Amino acid sequence: MRVNTDWVWAVSFPPDGASLLSGSGDSTLKLWDAASGALIRTFTGHTDAVKSVAFSPDGQKVVSGGNDTSVRVWAARSGKLLATFFGLTSGDWFTMTPQGFFTGTRGTKEMLSVVRGLEVTAVDETLLNPDLVREALSGDPSDDV
Repeated sequence: MRVNTDWVWAVSFPPDGASLLSGSGDSTLKLWDAASGALIRTFTGHTDAVKSVAFSPDGQKVVSGGNDTSVRVWAARSGKLLATFFGLTSGDWFTMTPQGFFTGTRGTKEMLSVVRGLEVTAVDETLLNPDLVREALSGDPSDDV
């Protein structure tokens, strides 16, 4: 069993109480079997301590917040990252899927760019797609949510 390697800052139970979710200073979330204590899954993606975790009311999604200033939504069953929310000091915000589609406030497109090696280019307008972000968050039944 692989335990957290830093402080556990947050825990949450799903509606059925069968598991326990922990958020740790090692930047991971871990899903544990509540009865046996066995590790079920590790969620990775945060770049700093995870300070808050919660299950959706139906137990199908997990939400985490971290010191990396992001809030992430995951599929509880598969551990797949569905979307990441970012808030900026300007008051702007954006939400991005792992595929690169995003939505956000009016100024978001001007604030984002794509970096490949040493080349920086503007974000392609086709990536600004609120419908695809909404679809990713709704949990397509054909996707292992």
